[in-house]
Amino acid sequence: ITLICCISADGSSLKPTVILPLKEFPLNCEGILSSFHWSGQCSGWITESIFEKWITKIFIPHVQELRNALQKPPEHKALLIL
Repeated sequence: ITLICCISADGSSLKPTVILPLKEFPLNCEGILSSFHWSGQCSGWITESIFEKWITKIFIPHVQELRNALQKPPEHKALLIL
């Protein structure tokens, strides 16, 4: 299982992402579906494809929201430390 956590310098955070070693989500976990972003693949490790989707669909939109909230221009720099 892989867990991705992202915390901004202002203290805000993204919903954690969990990568499970499953192809289908377990049926008995519906109660925690909204608490995490989910992904899955055989080993439960992050892959290039999963990372690319996380960057484009979760991280970049979060940075854009922060820029808008802080009234910063779209080209305002952001730093991601892995």
